[in-house]
Amino acid sequence: AATQVAGGAIQVACSQASSSAHCSTQPAELDTEVRPGAGGPPDTVRFGTFVKAFGGSSIPDNTWTADMVLTLEWADNRTRHLIPAGQSHVTLGADDARSRMWLPDVVVENRETGCTDTISSVVRIEPQLVRKVDRVRAIVRAAFDVTYYPFDKQVLQVSLGSSSMMSEQVVFRPLDGEGFMGYDAAAFDNSEFAATSFEAYVVEEVQGMLRKSRGKMDISVERWSAKLVQLYFFPELLIVVIGYSTLWYPTLIPFVMPRVATALISFLTLTTLSAKTYAIVPATKNPIWVDNFEGSCESILFFIVVSNLMITVTIHEFQHPDVGRYIELMSRLLVVVLLLLTVIFSGVESVLHDATSDYFGMVPLVIAWAASVVVVIVGLNQLKEKQKEKEGATTGP
Repeated sequence: AATQVAGGAIQVACSQASSSAHCSTQPAELDTEVRPGAGGPPDTVRFGTFVKAFGGSSIPDNTWTADMVLTLEWADNRTRHLIPAGQSHVTLGADDARSRMWLPDVVVENRETGCTDTISSVVRIEPQLVRKVDRVRAIVRAAFDVTYYPFDKQVLQVSLGSSSMMSEQVVFRPLDGEGFMGYDAAAFDNSEFAATSFEAYVVEEVQGMLRKSRGKMDISVERWSAKLVQLYFFPELLIVVIGYSTLWYPTLIPFVMPRVATALISFLTLTTLSAKTYAIVPATKNPIWVDNFEGSCESILFFIVVSNLMITVTIHEFQHPDVGRYIELMSRLLVVVLLLLTVIFSGVESVLHDATSDYFGMVPLVIAWAASVVVVIVGLNQLKEKQKEKEGATTGP
């Protein structure tokens, strides 16, 4: 008689003699396309995702690079005949194992197309357990939230799933134990992020006829903002201060050109620096910290340019130095207030990180534009009053 277990793992042939029975057990070829629990409940694949090194991120491309170890573990009693006699386990290369046994075909699902490199892949077979360990370097897709860049917090996710089986065939469970899940203590050294925590979980996604079990790990990270502030945003504040200094230039004719030119050059320089940050941070439909901050700085410089023009025209064109000095004093005070509002509201927005603070940074921007209009209106009204006084003096008794 001959019997064969599911998947064709072991074939038992018995021949009976006159007074005794002799049985021999020999390995049969294993069907590599049939999972261990075929015809029954789904097989459980326990997964571990361990990030050994973080290779940087790209906000415009919404990607990040990881060097990671992927561990998969599942039960398969059919593979015991692959273990040599006298040994407790055997280790095979992934290609060799794939030709001799069933593998769950697990891939990094949120990888960038064509950007996955498997450095090594081995399969360890024990009497009732199979463990597959892959060393993988991959570019992983992400959805970065840049609302509070460079004070942002991000979630770096690795999503695993079977490329060929639905959730009624394979389901995932996180592996327990240190070293299977998480990230190396030095993984984020010399990077723009600091890791704070991680979480492993399983989701079942249903989209029409597609039902997939996915094992995911999220790493929460915070950006080191000090370097970016030093490189991009502190120089922008210095440019605004340089523009503000023009309001303290003498109002004599020799200083007219330096006053106006310095203000205009400061404005153009800030616009050039802003282009660098716009190349890093993609455009979004909602207000973000970078837009609010740089918009406020540009608006302040625009206000300074308008004020300098009004001061110059009032003093040297209309010959009303007292009105020009009044506009100058008012502009000095308004710029200080606007700078303080920009720093305060930008700081509040970077700390709160909630929906109520999204528009805080727009307050200095709006006030700066309103102040530009007010300076022009007040200056024109003062000129009208002086003109009336002058006309009254010439037509008097």
